Amino acid sequence: MLVVLCLPAPAAAAEPPPGGVAGVPVPRLAWADCGEGFQCATATVPRDYGDAGAGTFGLALVRLPARDQAHRIGTLFLDPGGPGGSGVELVRDEAAALAPLNARFDLVGFDPRGVGASRPAVDCLSDAENELFSRQPFLRPGLSVRGLRAGARYYGDRCLERNPGVLPYVSTANVARDLDLLRAAVGDARLTYLGFSYGTAIGATYASLFGERVRALVLDGAVQSATWHRDPIQAQDDFSAGFEQALDRFFARCAAEQPRCGFGGGDPKAAFDALLARLDAAPLPQPDGRVVDGDALRLVALATMYQPELWQVLALAASRAAAGDGTITRQVADLALGRDNQGHFDPAGDQLLAVFALDGDWPHGTQVYVREGRRAPRRYPHFFFNTGFPLLVYGKYPVRPRGVFRGPYHLTAAAPAALVVGNRYDPATPYADAVALTRELGNARLLTMDGDGHTAAFNGVSPCVDLTVTAYLVSLRLPPEGTVCPQQVEPFGPAAGLMARARRILDGVGPIPTAVATAGPRRR
Repeated sequence: MLVVLCLPAPAAAAEPPPGGVAGVPVPRLAWADCGEGFQCATATVPRDYGDAGAGTFGLALVRLPARDQAHRIGTLFLDPGGPGGSGVELVRDEAAALAPLNARFDLVGFDPRGVGASRPAVDCLSDAENELFSRQPFLRPGLSVRGLRAGARYYGDRCLERNPGVLPYVSTANVARDLDLLRAAVGDARLTYLGFSYGTAIGATYASLFGERVRALVLDGAVQSATWHRDPIQAQDDFSAGFEQALDRFFARCAAEQPRCGFGGGDPKAAFDALLARLDAAPLPQPDGRVVDGDALRLVALATMYQPELWQVLALAASRAAAGDGTITRQVADLALGRDNQGHFDPAGDQLLAVFALDGDWPHGTQVYVREGRRAPRRYPHFFFNTGFPLLVYGKYPVRPRGVFRGPYHLTAAAPAALVVGNRYDPATPYADAVALTRELGNARLLTMDGDGHTAAFNGVSPCVDLTVTAYLVSLRLPPEGTVCPQQVEPFGPAAGLMARARRILDGVGPIPTAVATAGPRRR
């Protein structure tokens, strides 16, 4: 067994008590106009809640004041997930969709420590290094274990070298401690919070550490501590299984609506698998010298399962690739990797890895990852690249977390009950996790959406979910036990403006880390 290299904790610094921020100054927020009705500010928070000498983070915030100030309830904090998702971008980009909430709440989005416009922000690889990794084929059973270890260590070493004094402090527990300071900074006695995907881990951690300060929590697209923290390899298995199920639902719907889907005739799954084999054997050359191979199309399949609105993108990309044109596949694969037209890569993929590496109790040895990697293609034939081999980068990550909390989650019975929202066929955060989190918190109600795609609220897919969540946040009115909302979405809609819609949605989902070719609970 190989042991991960760790950064030693400062000898004089004691671990902070669970959730304790006593004695930490509340940030002063100097809100300033930043256009279109938004106000921006920076909050200064400690890097280490157990060591005042470790430095600070500057957290970027944006606020959209409540429209009905006479009946204003308070502040609604929002997080879109990731890890690596920008709450600032969420509030700016989705203000129209969130208008029912903005009537009575100031909407505040924040970029968590190490993320987005907060400073310092995690950034591990250069564009050239990202480009090199992105052009490698996905890891398969015949790879060199020595090469696998070398790649994992290279990534960890670059992260450590290029982010001095940052990496030990970006765990979800410290984000929750920051959130409590932000709650106090805006003058709210209790927290009102809406978190999507990984944002549910932030909310559930806050509930566990500061439950007596909760007013209302909505956790949409839930994770549970048993897998997110204590068995992250199983979390990735669940993720891969969820995407396989989602792709099978795509194939079935495509076959049933073949004139609208337009790919694969009577057996889209067989046609897709044949196309993957063909692209693996003979990739399509692109004008910039890159190629479209089967792995590029696999990335497109992964990205487009996040929302059924994107299923038409997969059908179109596969149809064009089958005809010898890989342009759409290449464009969408680049969006999934966070690569822009100039070859610059979004560091949100590095930020995802930095947080998940601290949050999860990752095995340090190599063999468990090799074993999982060798069996992944049999279990997850289309999405094997999320499981096993690439996860070794977490096991070899050379950083010891400071102030981490790994559950179990709970919410005191003295607080108002949380509302957990679970989508029946969510590929990224399985419905079983929403059921488990509801049970784990002990003081929560489950709202179910019967539909496809990742998360449910304010996506424009279920007015029933939106109205139920709004009623809860405004009046703390929980839906009846067993409430199920329908989904209203047409996955094979008109082609006009399709790529623009895809770019908007995938910008919200966030990039897959190129260094590990993996994903996890991510942005909406």
